[in-house]
Amino acid sequence: MAGLAGTARSRSGSAGTPPALPAPDTAFLLSPLGGLMGAQVVLGLLVWALIADTTYYLHAAYGWVMFVSIFLWILTVLFFVAYLLQLQLKFYMIPWPLVV
Repeated sequence: MAGLAGTARSRSGSAGTPPALPAPDTAFLLSPLGGLMGAQVVLGLLVWALIADTTYYLHAAYGWVMFVSIFLWILTVLFFVAYLLQLQLKFYMIPWPLVV
């Protein structure tokens, strides 16, 4: 009766449910690396907020500083979230100590 219309087929998991995110690693937040990355996120946000408050558009060098500070801040936030959600365990082929 496998091909008949109207027969219900059971699947593992429900149809419209997205995969759950892993729980945040609270031990990482309390580690030295987690504390330093958290401080880097906060201070990086402060740096580019202070640069944005200046008249950086009048000088070409300040525009480059603004670009670099925002780019590296976004990169730091991405690494922080990746470590917080333990994504380095899922992507084991990447040499994470070398990347960080």
